Amino acid sequence: MAKKPYCFFTIALNETNQGYLKMMKNSFKKFHPNDELIVYGKEDFENNLKNKDFMEGVADLRFPDDNMFRLTPLFAKELIKEYELIVRLDADQLIMGDLNYIIDHRHEFDLGTVLNINRVDPLKYKPCDGWGIPANEYYNIGLIAFTSEALVNHLWKLCNSKYFWRLQYREQDLVNAIAVYSGWRTKCFDHYDDKNKYYAWHGLVAKGEGIYMKLEKDERFPDRYKVVLPKGKDNYPDRDLLIKAYHWAGGAYEKKMNYDVYFKGEVLDYIKWLISDTDKPYEKK
Repeated sequence: MAKKPYCFFTIALNETNQGYLKMMKNSFKKFHPNDELIVYGKEDFENNLKNKDFMEGVADLRFPDDNMFRLTPLFAKELIKEYELIVRLDADQLIMGDLNYIIDHRHEFDLGTVLNINRVDPLKYKPCDGWGIPANEYYNIGLIAFTSEALVNHLWKLCNSKYFWRLQYREQDLVNAIAVYSGWRTKCFDHYDDKNKYYAWHGLVAKGEGIYMKLEKDERFPDRYKVVLPKGKDNYPDRDLLIKAYHWAGGAYEKKMNYDVYFKGEVLDYIKWLISDTDKPYEKK
């Protein structure tokens, strides 16, 4: 049987993430009203513990702490059997533009990634790196895409190896190792695509830049808008960029979805519309 083209999925195992999820889901649906967003919660996880086929290869999988860092391949290995492309979205982010580029270019990669670096997190956290990969080239898995069933199964196998718990960032470290050292095709959606004239950021790399963002008419659609991060006076970024997603990350140490602090003006008003339940088009004030 032929696979379905694609799906998006997210994971929200506790009440805090469920709160983030509502806002993320509302913003996602503004751009993808007809696309499936599969949500895995605590009940889904616990039910799957009883499924021997689903849990094949797992020696000891206890909920929740031991497994928080390998949930992506746990659910992805089942979804990839049914879909050509699967995209995992962390619940603690805002979708601020359509993700059609990922869908349209799914035949160009086995693993789709986004950057982990930004200008504000190094002031609070140790920069992520490892495997000889510098922090500015290290990938974050808040948004991650797969088209290869073999790759997902390999990642799951590595997540159940005896060395897994020695890794500081667990499955994220493994994704980076696969991206850099394996033979699978990797595409970073935050890298500039000059061929297609596509310049956009899709998650954590945009963190802290909200006060500089602007709202502009989307020339492709008469009733839509787009969020743009203009070229910076300090040349960061070095060209105008579209903002497709804004990811907080940072675990329990972040005041997530505190958008009133990080955005202003028309962009802030637009975000309030994005996270609302309305299905009416945005009307600029």
